[in-house]
Amino acid sequence: MRAVMLREFGGPEKLVIEEVENLPPAPGQVRVKIKAIGLNRAEVAVRAGKYPLPKELPIRLGFEGAGVVDDVADDVKDFDIGDRVSIIPVGKQFAEQGTYAEYCNVPVQGLVRTPQCMTDDESAASWMAYLTCWVALIKQARARAGDTVIITAASSSLGVPAFQLLKHEGMTSIACTRATAKVAQLRGGGADHVIDTSTENLVERVKEITSGAGADIAFDPVGGPGIKNLIKALGSGGKLILYGMLDSRPMEITPWSLMVKQLTIFSHMIFYHMEDLAVRREGIEYVTRGILSGAFRPIIARRFEFENIAEAHTYMQSNQQIGKIIVNIV
Repeated sequence: MRAVMLREFGGPEKLVIEEVENLPPAPGQVRVKIKAIGLNRAEVAVRAGKYPLPKELPIRLGFEGAGVVDDVADDVKDFDIGDRVSIIPVGKQFAEQGTYAEYCNVPVQGLVRTPQCMTDDESAASWMAYLTCWVALIKQARARAGDTVIITAASSSLGVPAFQLLKHEGMTSIACTRATAKVAQLRGGGADHVIDTSTENLVERVKEITSGAGADIAFDPVGGPGIKNLIKALGSGGKLILYGMLDSRPMEITPWSLMVKQLTIFSHMIFYHMEDLAVRREGIEYVTRGILSGAFRPIIARRFEFENIAEAHTYMQSNQQIGKIIVNIV
């Protein structure tokens, strides 16, 4: 079978499609014939050698995807050949062999049945994003109806799912973007308010939107020096959730800036939470209900063919997308 192999860290050109052995599933595993792969920023970081959970090279990338069960281990009773399934993050490690391939062996706890109302592309675009938003916002930060939430890097694959989840829970979203051309698209994607940080002052606009109170939560994958403005934009008792470091420069945080407002900072990495069986089950049930009700529906920014996986990574790095990037395997 064909699989994308990473033999040295670097740019998108380091992603090379090779012929590899198509292994049978080990005990407790299901082999999935991959139809669609959902790309994530974490995979770009892994490829560049900047991910905080190191892996020894060579490796296969890919945290999520959707397809059809091709084979099951003898001890697997919950899935049958032909079932439509999606792969979700289940722990600190990758799926057994990575989803950037025609086939992938996955532990049963890393599989969910694809809802009949969803295509493989939609399902591959959903689980990591909605689970991340649910765990970070609802479970960790205890967001509740009436809260106002700032979402930075709002055109990323988590932006639209965050808007939808917040609206579903009766909260208000403030999307932040540095691209003026994306303002209308973010509003169309479900954001209640959009701040163009290239032309508008973040702190002043948040205070204007919240009648001077400040936001309740900031949901941030960027980090870096910009954190100081998010702290200023939060109100008393506010919460800051860090789930990425797109800006690797030091964060400018002083203890006093936290103490005067009694702020709380949460760090978030979905893989750790998905190791908890109870959390994983609750999260899957929550996201499934949202999908079936129509409250959750991903936006797909662009599709690429498997042969163009390097181009897909290049497109992600360009920051042009709003929504999820999908790679299809025929």
